[in-house]
Amino acid sequence: MHLTEFSSPTPIQAQTWPVSLQNRNIVAIAKTDSGKTLGCLIPTFFHLRCCRNNPQFGLTVLVFAPIQEIVSQIQDEALKFSHSSRISCACFYGGALKGPQLKEIERGADIAIATLADRVLDMGFEPQIRKIVNEIPPHRQTLVRRIETC
Repeated sequence: MHLTEFSSPTPIQAQTWPVSLQNRNIVAIAKTDSGKTLGCLIPTFFHLRCCRNNPQFGLTVLVFAPIQEIVSQIQDEALKFSHSSRISCACFYGGALKGPQLKEIERGADIAIATLADRVLDMGFEPQIRKIVNEIPPHRQTLVRRIETC
């Protein structure tokens, strides 16, 4: 965190981190640029460091966002903090070539950040989405970040 010039948690992070680190579900609602993304990602990194998952055996964390721009923003934040932790992230969204995205899955990743929209399904990712959803364990933790508009 020192390498990213992170100084202290924002109010939303101060609320979400303790709850999520207790393996409890949480819905975080706050305005844009309030720190919601890291409110969910930092506990995720702690979890990944503790479980020491081998990404070649499959994903440990699945992040869904509604549009490509938000997927890209989440990945940018994840990459800032994941390199020093040796946590790998992969990004998936409609409109991009399917081949390189499939190679990301084959390479192995701890975290997949993806859209789940009609365009992704139109590109032929439905079998992969069904496989992912079927593999999600019933005992899971759900962290939701939502933007509050004025």
